[in-house]
Amino acid sequence: EPRFDSLAVLPNRNVIVKQNNLFGLLTIDGLSIFPVQYSSLLYESQKNAFLVQMKSEWESIDVR
Repeated sequence: EPRFDSLAVLPNRNVIVKQNNLFGLLTIDGLSIFPVQYSSLLYESQKNAFLVQMKSEWESIDVR
């Protein structure tokens, strides 16, 4: 049985994963960058930045 409901491989070789309607971010090797706990997770490719939403608050996370 699959571990995740969906996977989206990003150009920077990270993977947005969805599990039980929550999102997280993994490396292409499967290491956790952001835990699967966010109600939304968006990637802004022009800025190489992620926007996450937990409950109803949006927050910008700078990944370097």
